[in-house]
Amino acid sequence: MDSWVWYMPIPDEWRYALIELQRQWMGLG
Repeated sequence: MDSWVWYMPIPDEWRYALIELQRQWMGLG
């Protein structure tokens, strides 16, 4: 699954944090 996060010009630490957040969001939904 491709995520919009990968296209953002941000540091990798941020990227992984955002992916974790996104994953938790999906879990809530």
